[in-house]
Amino acid sequence: MSSETTTLIKFPADQHLTGAESWATWEFRQRAVFELYGLLDLVEGKDKLADDAKTAEITAWTLRDRQARLQITFNIGTGPIEAALGCKTAHEVWSRLEDRYRGKGFQRAAHLITEIFRGELVAEEPLEPQLNALSSKARMVRALGFDLNDNLLAIAITLALPSSLETLRTVLQAQDKLASEDVVAKILQAEASRNALPDSAFKANLPRNSSKRKCDFCKKSGHSLATCFKARKKLGLSEIDSSADDAAPSSSTSSQKASGADEKKDDGNTHAKVAREPYRLF
Repeated sequence: MSSETTTLIKFPADQHLTGAESWATWEFRQRAVFELYGLLDLVEGKDKLADDAKTAEITAWTLRDRQARLQITFNIGTGPIEAALGCKTAHEVWSRLEDRYRGKGFQRAAHLITEIFRGELVAEEPLEPQLNALSSKARMVRALGFDLNDNLLAIAITLALPSSLETLRTVLQAQDKLASEDVVAKILQAEASRNALPDSAFKANLPRNSSKRKCDFCKKSGHSLATCFKARKKLGLSEIDSSADDAAPSSSTSSQKASGADEKKDDGNTHAKVAREPYRLF
């Protein structure tokens, strides 16, 4: 690049280095920037200024070192800046920060691993962002220098599945070996299938239209034998709440009262049928 300002990439404030807990992700981003602009060797101390360097070489190296140093200092919080005070080169700044914050990586890794294996996915929320968060924590653990087996990560993801995906969990855990990417793909596929069902599933579970139901006693539609006004009156039974028949239309009840008792049924058989038939709410 022709000027130092073009090489600087400022991260959002919430992505700045603030302490050991943010070192892994911050280091990953900074290394990507250094690799992009060919500054990584300089930051790591591999690209050193030769003792017999000429003036032009010294000028070029000093400019690149300044670019790297600014890239670091513009993306760290107050605490890390205080730790870097007095450093003259980008390599010195990087080494100082690495010694202070990477050294606490074990505690950070232990915390992340605990979150990975004790995490629970929330069924009411989109699963993809939650799965991405788990994968991100796994990458942080590896960035801290710890080996997290992919098969173990896949197991952790299956353990985090909500109860609504219990069947999928059982199927996945029955396999001899799992790959985290495959597990994530199957979970997202299951979620997509589940999200495509609500309309049809809802319709399938709707209560049957009580207006189409026919009473076995009076042969009228809109109610059942158990709530038939005529049958209960004939048997001398007390009236019941008509809401048991899903609020059948009042016209049906009126027609029952208006019509004569044409049907001649055996009282004993009718009484038995009324007692035998449960109140059907669906």
